[in-house]
Amino acid sequence: MICTLAKPMRKSFCLFVALFFSISINVFSQTATVSITPTSISENGGTATLTITLSAADSKENVFVVVYPPASSDSPSESENTGNPPDFTVNSDTIKILAGVLTGNITVTGNDDLKGENTEIAIFQITKSSTSPGNATIGEPSTANLDITDDEIIVDLSLNT
Repeated sequence: MICTLAKPMRKSFCLFVALFFSISINVFSQTATVSITPTSISENGGTATLTITLSAADSKENVFVVVYPPASSDSPSESENTGNPPDFTVNSDTIKILAGVLTGNITVTGNDDLKGENTEIAIFQITKSSTSPGNATIGEPSTANLDITDDEIIVDLSLNT
């Protein structure tokens, strides 16, 4: 960028223009990432906080949907929210990050059952809501894993005949 103004105004105008373009670029380049803390909870009422963080504040509200695909209870490598009752609940499937704010979160709570299971992994993925007015795009990481440990004793019985 070249500024050709009178000498007293040159520095302040160039600084203003550079700052303006820097702010304008940041307004349109927010990326959203997801994390979860802690990364392991007990099925018996443990809680974790799933947080979406923007790389920069947006002038508009951003709305994200949290997806956790169900899987059979025999497949601990995929999200486990099946069974009767499910192994975890979330307080919302949607996270709204208000204008000017950098983060939003939901709570994941372990849900106890009487079935003895191995540690299961819940995989949470964020997507942007189709109705979100905000400018943020999904960045990396876009998924977060949560281990859910069981409190029942697993007994392996084998019968010899």
